[in-house]
Amino acid sequence: MSDEKTPVPDDLKARLLSELKKELAGEFKEELKKELAESVRSERKPRAEKEKKPELPEVEVKEDNAVISPLGNLPLPKPILKTLGWGKGDVIELKVDGGRLTATRVGHTNVMPRPKAKAGEGGAEGTDGKTQEESAAATSLSRYFEFTFDEKSAMNKLKTVIENAARLYEAGNVVEGWKVLSMIDGIELKAEEPDRGKMRFSAVKFLADVLPKHPEAIETQGPQVMELIKKISTPFLREKAYCFLATGYKNVPQASAAFEQVLDILFTLLKKYPTTDLFAIVPLLENILKILKGTSSPHLAQAIAFIKETFPAIDDNDYKIRFIKMLTFVEDFRGSKELAKTFKAQTTEGSSERRQVLDALRENRDAQKAWLEKHPEMAEAYSDEGDEELLEELKEKRSKKKPKDAGGAKEGGEPGAASGQDQEPAGDEASPAAEPAGGPGEPEEPGPGDEREDAGE
Repeated sequence: MSDEKTPVPDDLKARLLSELKKELAGEFKEELKKELAESVRSERKPRAEKEKKPELPEVEVKEDNAVISPLGNLPLPKPILKTLGWGKGDVIELKVDGGRLTATRVGHTNVMPRPKAKAGEGGAEGTDGKTQEESAAATSLSRYFEFTFDEKSAMNKLKTVIENAARLYEAGNVVEGWKVLSMIDGIELKAEEPDRGKMRFSAVKFLADVLPKHPEAIETQGPQVMELIKKISTPFLREKAYCFLATGYKNVPQASAAFEQVLDILFTLLKKYPTTDLFAIVPLLENILKILKGTSSPHLAQAIAFIKETFPAIDDNDYKIRFIKMLTFVEDFRGSKELAKTFKAQTTEGSSERRQVLDALRENRDAQKAWLEKHPEMAEAYSDEGDEELLEELKEKRSKKKPKDAGGAKEGGEPGAASGQDQEPAGDEASPAAEPAGGPGEPEEPGPGDEREDAGE
């Protein structure tokens, strides 16, 4: 009989290995769930378990009895206080002697003690100031929950995960913070989509805010965030997640390579749309421009080239105006003017399209004037030579709009100091989203605008 062992078939090996991986993954998930449950458990519970109370008989509460409240307070009956002559502000010294509680009045005070602040969930009890900080932190976390969920319980579980991950990241424990945050994929849902995608989007929005505060973690966790975004099935949410991540990386020197990588992906997504899908192209392009504005990224030139190449294929006049204003927004004033002049030649005098394009030209001119005040050395390069006829038409238009719309225009229609709204290069139409107030760690909110709706909403 041969001693040689019978070889195990490859398909059996693969099946056994798959089952082993599933088993290990299940065990790891259970361990993480257990860790999360322990982290959010109140500190009072272990004390209550540790201190076992003796069994006492049920008694009738009499007038001179005191009953300890659920919060641990021991209010003394009024008849006893009256007999002792104790009142508001009296300082009472308490002592335990042989199992008996003795109380002695030792003085008086006008300073009333404040109630002890409640501990944050999973945290230690502290002062009122600490409670306010925790309350403010909870409020700030609410900005990550942008969408409503079909399953309300899913939202509550997501909040618990992000709150605990935030504590760990705040403490500098980024590895454990990521582990806790990864638990969103373990939250049970009746239907995977759209709620799973919304959960992942919320996690990315949180990470885009947190990782810039821990630049040393971007190298290891950055790729993991990218994989998380790839799992978001809705294109709208996926694009928006990439925009938030790029905004978070924008001003972090250690994240410059990651910033350009995210922009590469955004441009790939942008170019996949056919020109007919302007409802998707325009909001995404506006977001990209807002991210790029003020940077020296080579993608800015790429975005400007994309606008100029796409413009001739646009049939919708409103979108043409938005493309013109995009170039004004990124301070390509000459490019914006050239597109506007091309469009103007296709309109008839007195038409609404002509009025729109003249508005865009005036906006471009006002923005250029404001820019040249900061860069006077460039004045010669931005000469109006050859545009006399256009300038005359802009003067006439501004004169007709006096006094309602002329703002700070001088007598005779010469553009004067434009209003604050006119000075915004791209206006509300070309700006991807309103810029929220906030400091470092509060990225601008790039949103795809009002034209696209989340299919899962």
